[in-house]
Amino acid sequence: MDTIGSHILLSRSRRRSGVPAGGFACSCHVFGEAGADTAHYSKVRIVGFGGHTRSVTYHFTNVPSSTEVVNVLTVVANESFSAFANGLQREYVEAGDAPPPLPTDAKRRRQAKRNDRIYLDDPHFQRFWSQLNRLVRYRIRVVTPELVDACVKRLNDSPFPVRTLAVEKGRINLGAYKVHVDRVESGKAQLTLTLFDDEGEPVVHQRRFKPGDDIARELHEDRLRPLGALDIEQAGGSYDVVFTSLARRVSEGEEWEFTPTGFGATAQKQIVQVEARRYPVFNLIDRASRDTGITRPTVNAIFKGMRNDKKRLIFENPEGFATVFIGELRNALADHITERIEFVVDAGVGRFDRDELFPQVCEHPQRELIEAGEHGLYDLVQKDSEVEQHYVDAIRHEGDSIVFYFKFPPKFKIDLPRLIGDYNPDWGIARIHRNGDMEVRTFVHETKGTTQIGKLRFPHEKRKVRCAEKYFATIGVNYQTIDPSHVGAWWATSAERGVQTEM
Repeated sequence: MDTIGSHILLSRSRRRSGVPAGGFACSCHVFGEAGADTAHYSKVRIVGFGGHTRSVTYHFTNVPSSTEVVNVLTVVANESFSAFANGLQREYVEAGDAPPPLPTDAKRRRQAKRNDRIYLDDPHFQRFWSQLNRLVRYRIRVVTPELVDACVKRLNDSPFPVRTLAVEKGRINLGAYKVHVDRVESGKAQLTLTLFDDEGEPVVHQRRFKPGDDIARELHEDRLRPLGALDIEQAGGSYDVVFTSLARRVSEGEEWEFTPTGFGATAQKQIVQVEARRYPVFNLIDRASRDTGITRPTVNAIFKGMRNDKKRLIFENPEGFATVFIGELRNALADHITERIEFVVDAGVGRFDRDELFPQVCEHPQRELIEAGEHGLYDLVQKDSEVEQHYVDAIRHEGDSIVFYFKFPPKFKIDLPRLIGDYNPDWGIARIHRNGDMEVRTFVHETKGTTQIGKLRFPHEKRKVRCAEKYFATIGVNYQTIDPSHVGAWWATSAERGVQTEM
């Protein structure tokens, strides 16, 4: 482009919404000599996606200042975004390429309207809600000797990091990093992660993550692989971010420093040096007791029960040892509580306000809503995965055998110990069972894509489902973890499934 004494800087920025995958937008600042008239009009072709381009118009306007004229470039599209996207799709097809999916407007929201024929008039829905909205509390029975044995076994089987320096071309790769939970809003957590480059300089990543995101994959950073995927759970009036692979919870505003096991550079040629000197050790027992809630005498008994060769590793890398030690205690305690938790129903009505949970109109992002059919509590229902899409399809295929169904709103949470996290079930449903006499059966369904709880990906998911089984059994509600691809056993009661299991 010809401009008088001007320099144009184009910056590319990939977008997650509004621009199809692989595209970029450009912004330009044109700096000219003071007093120069650089107003100019032209057309440029901006590279869009894999070599496919579209045309835009740009305008130069000089803005005087005390020392220079800043020429502002305004880019104006010659067509609407939908026309732009559709034109690009056609170019892909004409070039013999497979076009990317058309973008959706993530900000556009649709309203789901409540079916008051079910909500107000259906007696089966009223009875089901009365069953669900009970005053229930949990009791935890910790058997200390069994907990100690479980912790000792986990620790003796776990690898502990030693203090190492991974050297490549004379540079040191530091393995420790910090994770700060800035805030949680709109179902996403903003994290600030501080790592260190080959020269020991901090490298800061700040990004928002949604539940299920694999942090290392999203940031293309192998050193973060031990964190695994994250989850977000409500804790009173705030939120906790759960790093599922480590069963570690970090609250909003908190920072956590972590030293992964076997950290180091990823270069093919490297030298690992183990330093022989020992490091001062902090009070591990106090720290573990504070972080896990296990009493100091019990933590002390666990440490004493470890093999001597394992205990000696604390002197080589105290911080790394503490990370593994506390993490394994957390996991063992969470499993211990899950196995022994009990629920008790008290007299009175539960704490949930039905009208608040199920308002007449709900707003959801457009891309998450699908038609619910005439038996849905709302005309549209939110789906969070393909598994839930298959579930709704299967329910609608049942036709008039279904009396009603609904997805539990996020505010409907079952209170569980913080180490496990509160539980939000997936679906409530009523179905007509014809076996001689006609009977309406009600269920709570958890759609996990498998009926084998042991195959669930995350340990905290397994614990929540195990606790939910006990909770719903206590209040007399049929509860199942189901696979939407196998409908057959969905409609059996808990008692019937127990008989089938014994047979």
